[in-house]
Amino acid sequence: MLTADLRHAIGSAAGVRLDPGLRFHETGGVFSSTAPFTLAAGRPPAQIAAELAARLSEESWIDSAEVTGPGYLTITVTREALENVPARIVAAGPDCVRSDALAGQLIGVPDDALAAELTTRLALAAGAPGATMSRRRPSMGSDESSTPIGWLETAVEWAGEDAVRFGLARRPPGRNVPIDQEKIARHLLSNPAYAVRYAHSRAASVPRWATASRRDVSLNTGELVLASALSWLPERVAVAARRGRPDAFARYLEELAYGIIRTIGPASNLELAAAARTGLAAGLGLLGIEAPDRL
Repeated sequence: MLTADLRHAIGSAAGVRLDPGLRFHETGGVFSSTAPFTLAAGRPPAQIAAELAARLSEESWIDSAEVTGPGYLTITVTREALENVPARIVAAGPDCVRSDALAGQLIGVPDDALAAELTTRLALAAGAPGATMSRRRPSMGSDESSTPIGWLETAVEWAGEDAVRFGLARRPPGRNVPIDQEKIARHLLSNPAYAVRYAHSRAASVPRWATASRRDVSLNTGELVLASALSWLPERVAVAARRGRPDAFARYLEELAYGIIRTIGPASNLELAAAARTGLAAGLGLLGIEAPDRL
């Protein structure tokens, strides 16, 4: 994906493996990096950013690289690179969430049992050594985050395990934020636990509308924005794992789901719909949540 490409390209331009500190832009295909500040070591970040920009501008898939603000590196990829994202996700399948971003790094896990399990899943997907992630997998009824077991059993019976699991996954580790079991059971788009699964089923339904769908037509502006959001999958996995904050990844999937719901419809590009379906299913799979084709 593009974020993984940028991670390697920036590291290559800098001559050292580093976390590029990529930042999301609402404009599709635009990415910012804090790498110049990491590399500063007494030199002006803007000077380092200019040097990196000059090297990155030579890449055929990068449209422009420039210095913005006090030393941020802002990169715009070509339209072709952005339009290729759906095909790359479909080709990668479930592995579209995987990268080597955390290769060789030791990742600590939260004390909260579910958050520890999810951080482990994310870290392994981002290339962290498996031996450092050893921890028992808790059941839904053995959560150590002080959530009452009786509540969990009742909530699962009321809303279903996937809805409860997503509700717990999006809760910051160590914070016993109350979850309304009646709310997470509702089949409303205002309910994130429903929206993430509905978005997957919506994307999965596009082939059934095939007569109206587009296959070989260039992506429109909204579709390019969705392709850009999908390109963040492996980076969001790595960042959430490094921080021990699986809730950040759950909330990214939530944002992605709403983007899919806004963008994907009967006349959508078939490959983009397939990529949305593939990427969201892979992301939910890392959280241990099934992605239904129909709801």
